[in-house]
Amino acid sequence: MVRFISTLCMLLICCLQIGCVSSYVTPSKGVSLSKIDNHRIKRAYQSEPAAQFPSNIVLVRAQKTPDYYQNRGHFELPRNTVAEQAAFNESISKLPLVANISRLSPLLSPEYAADIEEIRTAAAPMKADMIALYTVDTEAKVHDYDVGPLNILALGFIPNQEARATATASLLLVDVRTGYIYGSSEASASHKKTSNVWLSRQAQNESIEQAETEAYEKLIEEFADLWCGVANEHLGTR
Repeated sequence: MVRFISTLCMLLICCLQIGCVSSYVTPSKGVSLSKIDNHRIKRAYQSEPAAQFPSNIVLVRAQKTPDYYQNRGHFELPRNTVAEQAAFNESISKLPLVANISRLSPLLSPEYAADIEEIRTAAAPMKADMIALYTVDTEAKVHDYDVGPLNILALGFIPNQEARATATASLLLVDVRTGYIYGSSEASASHKKTSNVWLSRQAQNESIEQAETEAYEKLIEEFADLWCGVANEHLGTR
């Protein structure tokens, strides 16, 4: 009992330090299934949290590919995520009730996945309690500014273009055993860079990289807030 009270105090302190941001924690209360006439919706409401605390969490990144629709709606599971997930690990492993956090082994993960169930199946051999499934969506544009004939005389070296990129990083916390979704987090960041016509592609790439990095860093912070809410919600119902 003393250990339980101590854990709840740690969680409360954690939440007070981080504050409220754009995260959503799924309420643990049930619903009347008799009022649901769609079997897919009913199955979603029937799923229950089954994770153990402290929890083993597996990180997985999923991305839409350029041929997403031709690929029958399958998501790509990138393998080159060691650096970004190491940053996630360093921050989240310090939170209370996190037993272990690691990336999904490339030996277990498929190259493409049609749904979360396939990813849950891949994470099960690692004895994971939860999957932190995240993705990053980015939009980039280049805006031209008319500087008149001077740019012609300057052979295009006058900075008359602005590359803008906006990245949104989203995350779902999913129960490996049941598919229950504990909650979600989202973070966005924008970056712009001025360039000339010769360096517009480089400026665009740099803007994209910077926006995605900032969005991902914010997502890590917001996941900490989500985790505190999830632990409080589900430990309080036991």
